[in-house]
Amino acid sequence: MNLEVAADHALAVDAVDQTAEPRKTDAAYIFNRLRGEILSLALGPGTPLDEEDMARSFRVSRSRVRDALVRLANDGHVVILPNRTIIVAPLDLQAIPRFMDALELMQRTTHRLAAVLRTEDDLARIRQCNENFNAATALGDIPAMVAANYELHIAIADAGRNPYFTSLYARLLGEAKRLLHMHYSMESQQTQDSRAATIAEHDALIKAIAESDPDLAEKRAREHSVLFRDHFARFVDQSFIQEIDVGVLSQERRPVRRPRPRTKMAGSRSA
Repeated sequence: MNLEVAADHALAVDAVDQTAEPRKTDAAYIFNRLRGEILSLALGPGTPLDEEDMARSFRVSRSRVRDALVRLANDGHVVILPNRTIIVAPLDLQAIPRFMDALELMQRTTHRLAAVLRTEDDLARIRQCNENFNAATALGDIPAMVAANYELHIAIADAGRNPYFTSLYARLLGEAKRLLHMHYSMESQQTQDSRAATIAEHDALIKAIAESDPDLAEKRAREHSVLFRDHFARFVDQSFIQEIDVGVLSQERRPVRRPRPRTKMAGSRSA
């Protein structure tokens, strides 16, 4: 994750992407396809992207692929190295704690402002985004959950009426999408109660904003951020080998005795 990349306002990007569906030969289609595979981790961090191979795969000219890759680079999804090699942006594990701090701070700030400055129209938009998230959660559609979560929190940030805060928060949320995919993937393997808890968190947050309670809205925003941080830590810390007994590998084994081959005595005749 390159946290130093200067990205355009993510809302403007999404507004372009949600227009009429582009043709499969358009750079916009290639951009959306590659971005989806990067965010879903189908293309893992550090994966090299060969322009010629992709042009052959998409059956388009290299210039179309290049346009899509430049846009992905501007949004921080890929990195163009000095030797012109292009790779999927790495996840900088050392930077993640600082990233989480920035995300939590902007979430608390924007959601607190929303509780003070929101309008009824803002509330209607926020609630619609929340319904979209709940529908995606019910279906277990993780890419749709990630997208709906982004739209919900941006709707809340917009209600705070500070475009500078919203722009920074949108950038952080955009960079968090790969982590969110891990987060929701982990939840999808758990019980229905776990998914219901996520929905309840959003409901409690929206209730505080609707009641114009900035202290409670900030508290709910912080709790939501801390849960995301904790779930990511659990994802990294999960283990599938604790029940394996490796002691059997060190047990002494007796050599297997094999019968010695019988030898013919001298002077014996064959039948």
